[in-house]
Amino acid sequence: MNDALEDEPYNKGMLNRLMQGYELRGEQDKAYKVPKDNAYKFNLDIEWHEKMINQALELGYQALGAGGTEEKDKYFREGTATFEKVQEGIKYLATLPEGQMQGRPFENTPDMILNTGKMYFMMNQPEQAAAALQLGLQDDLSQTVHQDIAAWYLASLQKQGQEDPELLNKLKQVDPTAEEKIQNWTQIGF
Repeated sequence: MNDALEDEPYNKGMLNRLMQGYELRGEQDKAYKVPKDNAYKFNLDIEWHEKMINQALELGYQALGAGGTEEKDKYFREGTATFEKVQEGIKYLATLPEGQMQGRPFENTPDMILNTGKMYFMMNQPEQAAAALQLGLQDDLSQTVHQDIAAWYLASLQKQGQEDPELLNKLKQVDPTAEEKIQNWTQIGF
């Protein structure tokens, strides 16, 4: 089946179906390998990069649960490298001359920001976690993803001996358990 994909290298639909097939069989590592091995074909496809980041986090979590610290770090490094590549792409697109169409939007998504921040945090890189998560901070914390971004951001600050009392108070208004979650995360050794 992979030979057929080589004949049609940019068929995103076929690659997505291949990933889904692996996922249905519980072969998450093979499902992750599909977007990873084909990323060069979709350099400015934000959905492709987001999928890679999400899968890297999931596989890293699984490795962590199984006690595979090295494997966790491998997936997390790959996921955060993908996020850094996205940041480079965003910067590049900002250099395009005015009036030149860039195509579909290529920008950070809340899930991408949250998952990257978590990976940095769990690799004991709170400075990088805070920098990534700060990109997703919103004034409106009514959505769960924005609450999670704020909570992980605050945990990252706390790991560095810093705080943001205003953001914490705002978060506690929508999530009364936020402070407890943040404390738990900062005390866990990943």
